[in-house]
Amino acid sequence: MLRRIRQLASESLVYGLSGVISRFISFFLVPLYTRVFAPSEYGVMALMGATLVLAAILVMLGMDAASARWFYDSDRLADQKRSIASWAWSQFTVALIAAAAIFAFAGSLARLVVGEVSATLYFRLIAVWLPLETFYTVANKWFRYQRRPWAMVSYTLGVNLFTILLNIWFVLGRRMGLAGVYWALVISGAVSAAIALGLLRDWVNPRWVRTEQVRGMLGFGLPLLPASLGVWLAAWVDRYFIQYYSNTAEVGLYAVANTISHGVILVTRAFDNAWAPFAFSIHKEPASRAVYAKVFSLYGWGLCALAAAISLFAPEIMRLLTTEQYYSASTAVSYLAFSVVASGAISIAALGCHLVKNSRPIGFGLLIGGVVNLALNFLLIPGMGKEGAAISRLAAEMVSVVLIFYASQKLYPIPYQFRDAVVLALFSAALVGIVAVWQSGTLWINVLLKLALLSLFAPIGLALRVVTWEQVRSLC
Repeated sequence: MLRRIRQLASESLVYGLSGVISRFISFFLVPLYTRVFAPSEYGVMALMGATLVLAAILVMLGMDAASARWFYDSDRLADQKRSIASWAWSQFTVALIAAAAIFAFAGSLARLVVGEVSATLYFRLIAVWLPLETFYTVANKWFRYQRRPWAMVSYTLGVNLFTILLNIWFVLGRRMGLAGVYWALVISGAVSAAIALGLLRDWVNPRWVRTEQVRGMLGFGLPLLPASLGVWLAAWVDRYFIQYYSNTAEVGLYAVANTISHGVILVTRAFDNAWAPFAFSIHKEPASRAVYAKVFSLYGWGLCALAAAISLFAPEIMRLLTTEQYYSASTAVSYLAFSVVASGAISIAALGCHLVKNSRPIGFGLLIGGVVNLALNFLLIPGMGKEGAAISRLAAEMVSVVLIFYASQKLYPIPYQFRDAVVLALFSAALVGIVAVWQSGTLWINVLLKLALLSLFAPIGLALRVVTWEQVRSLC
């Protein structure tokens, strides 16, 4: 088991490397952008981002998840190429159709989503980017399926760095404002697509496309589309509610709080990139279920500690990275950080469904979570603004992960220690509550208190036997 845990940890570390560096540079951009963009302009970017993600989900049709399951069904190279090519060209075709619609109705979308006709250009640029993103996504997954983490890191890191440099050039150098953000997106999308096509070459040759393969993958992927929409409802729809009930500046503050919570996403995305190939590759081994259970316990312990750290130090982080007009965003960070922990656990929860090739419970669970978020947005955002949106999102993610775990355990039982997860969640909430109630007026006393509280995660991990001294010594 320890050998498998080390393997997953090392691959997660590699996958997370590009995200860590790219996110570090993104954090570096925050103090620059907060001096260029007002909160209302950040709000426009957040609204555009929510719409962009929705468009990407709709053109994906759940085929990305289907491609993973079909790829690992056969060891024959020809079968694997059929899976990749069939996915790539079906998604590219749908993306072209969607792009044409967005480009044609860009003015109407600008008025509807942002309330500003000047956003028409942004929507047209997104329309150009959408089909290009197909090949970047396919290349990313292709590296993962072949268990080539360093190749994936090199590719994604290069694209991310290029995009960030373009942002600096257009926004800060050329003073193009928000338009520069979307021009950077299009140019980097074109370059990354060209590189992806060069890397994939024969893998996306149209001769490998099979109609029956597309039908089979759609049969698996389409039930996941409601799940993806549920994810979007849980994670993105709140921007529209905040704008409607408050203003675009409040959306901008919420977006900055969300950026701070991305410290947790660095780990969850790295883990998610490594998890599916790792979990599928060992599912026939006798000890696989015990490994899955241990991974879940370690995930809960490590991610709760990270989310608690970001939550406790949110005010200090905000003062370090932003200007005074953004300081109030720190009140939403803790809810968003723990919502990321719950969202990241969905990949573990869904494992049983994936192994038996039944994606419907995943779609149902995520859709219900999205509906919960939608309902709570109506109830909480009018009176609480961004904090109400953050609480809604946390509740929605928790509902989704509980429902998916419940359904997945019925299909493919795994001996997860759910008690540990509950104890760690309550313990984390208690730490955040202590700091919220008691804070000194002295910065260094506050910092020492927070560090002392965070150190308690070590003994609670040992007490719950998430880790033991023997395992710590063995890993070292």
